[in-house]
Amino acid sequence: MFLLKRQSVHYPYTNKVVGYVPAGTTEHARKTFEIAASCTPKITRNERNQILQRAGELIWEKREFLAKWLTLELGICHQHAIYEIRRAGCLPIRRCRGAER
Repeated sequence: MFLLKRQSVHYPYTNKVVGYVPAGTTEHARKTFEIAASCTPKITRNERNQILQRAGELIWEKREFLAKWLTLELGICHQHAIYEIRRAGCLPIRRCRGAER
């Protein structure tokens, strides 16, 4: 779905606009859920796991870039942004502890 409307994203402490995201409607959400509910997986559980593992690795590789934007959008400190990225990437904490910070 291509959305023409945009919603501004504000830094919570200064209210400065730091970016824009597509502005969807309730109808967009309904249609999205309809499409998702009608889909059947065409890949195996193992293939899906490999895709998700790779996605987690890519999220971790881009952690500094993502942390910057999380800090701007949510107003959280860098350390908390990295923690959230670790959670989003579904990487085991023990693996991340050994990673270069």
